[in-house]
Amino acid sequence: HATNCPAYIAPENPQCFCAEKCTDDTLNIWCDVCGVQGGSACQGEDTAVVYEEQTTGDFTVTGGTYGQDYTYDNEAGLLTIQSSKEITIANTNQNTPTEDRIFVEANVNANITLAGVNIDVSSQRDTTAFKIADNSTGNVTITLADGKTNTLKSGTYCAGLQKNGEYSEILGKLTITGTGTLTATGGDYGAGIGGGKSGSGSNIEISGGTVTATGGEGGAGIGGGWCGSGSDIKISGGKVTE
Repeated sequence: HATNCPAYIAPENPQCFCAEKCTDDTLNIWCDVCGVQGGSACQGEDTAVVYEEQTTGDFTVTGGTYGQDYTYDNEAGLLTIQSSKEITIANTNQNTPTEDRIFVEANVNANITLAGVNIDVSSQRDTTAFKIADNSTGNVTITLADGKTNTLKSGTYCAGLQKNGEYSEILGKLTITGTGTLTATGGDYGAGIGGGKSGSGSNIEISGGTVTATGGEGGAGIGGGWCGSGSDIKISGGKVTE
């Protein structure tokens, strides 16, 4: 036999009794507030992860999880980005250049904000300040944080911000955006942004920020290094100087 259940009568002054804040996926339908008004009215504790700053070498990294989204090799002085998690990088002391470097692993769709990075390895041959793995299929987005100045200076044979790769349908794209400032300087035979010696710089777009890209001897400002080529380079916004 069917049982007739009494109709729900909302209390005159409903109170939220959720211990944790509701989300769209975890809505507490039995709560007198959330069950009627939805999760936006929830008064439970917000347990969302708050990313803390992590000091890695001379960098301060915000966002992501160390060992999962990024690693740091103390001996090599290399910060390696391993995932698409949004990560913000700054020099811990932004007024002093570091010889620590940044590397994005192959085929990673990285989302990186530069918020006061100052790298100078111009005295070291074949050493790159910021490098995306050669021929990577990953799309890398670099956002220049508002009001922040970023400087990348590489050694001989290397681009300031290096992205080696002949254009293909699967080659990843580098997008530089934001409202901050970036100065990328290649060593001899390297581009400012793009290819190192004999490397091509392809599939690059600058859509925001103030960007100065200076190649070394034989290298383009934005494009290929010495004996390399540049293709599919687009300036859709920002202020760019080569």
